[in-house]
Amino acid sequence: MKKITLLALLFCSQLIVAQIYKENEVDTKPSFPGGQKSFKAFVAKNFKWADNKRAFVTLELTVQTNGVIFVTNMTGLVDPRYGKEALRVMGLSPKWKPATLKGKKVVCKVTRSMYNPHYNEKEEIVKAAPIQEPVDIAPVNVPESDNSIYSYASVEQKPDYPGGIKQFYTLFNSNFKQPEQENLKAKVMASFVIEKDGSLSDIKVIKDIGYGTSEEITRVLKMGRKWIPGKQNFKIVRVSYTLPILIDTTTKPSPENK
Repeated sequence: MKKITLLALLFCSQLIVAQIYKENEVDTKPSFPGGQKSFKAFVAKNFKWADNKRAFVTLELTVQTNGVIFVTNMTGLVDPRYGKEALRVMGLSPKWKPATLKGKKVVCKVTRSMYNPHYNEKEEIVKAAPIQEPVDIAPVNVPESDNSIYSYASVEQKPDYPGGIKQFYTLFNSNFKQPEQENLKAKVMASFVIEKDGSLSDIKVIKDIGYGTSEEITRVLKMGRKWIPGKQNFKIVRVSYTLPILIDTTTKPSPENK
């Protein structure tokens, strides 16, 4: 009995001192067998979604050196049933390929999302009423301690527009007025910060071609609804966003997907 107790203590001590790395700190990231496409197929096959509405669950997973995974946190639960369902599905997961650092297997924390494959975004956009006036979303409690601005590419949970990013493009395209200058074709870059409350600030046109395009872009951006803010380490943060816009006096402009 003493030997068993001693072994248990030794095992626990190893878990305590084991360092947990982030994905950007390792040489080889942990992965689901077969890669990300296989993970999506695994989720689509096993996850039972309640309906065909827009829904997702973002999981924080810790992948051990033996490939066993532990769910340490989850966000995006629009339906409380999805929390239990996510845990059930991850309980069916095979062992992952562990992360490596300098040729050795290490414990690594990753973030992965599960999306409802039955959600029809095009259908939702068609049914959505045109937005002509700013509409506020419910206020949220945000931490005031961190006012750093994170880049869109680096933040763990990307900010999103209500109804999806395509809804944002639809709003922009339907309200943007082309300059009157003929035979004009160019790409301009607009940037802005998505604040913790979802509002936009520091709107700038990086490559302005004149003809009132900067003022028009700013006007249209201010028309929209508040965004769903981004998150870093499960806290709401400020996120910078860059928007390429095609200016063409013969065709309608369209913000391009990232």
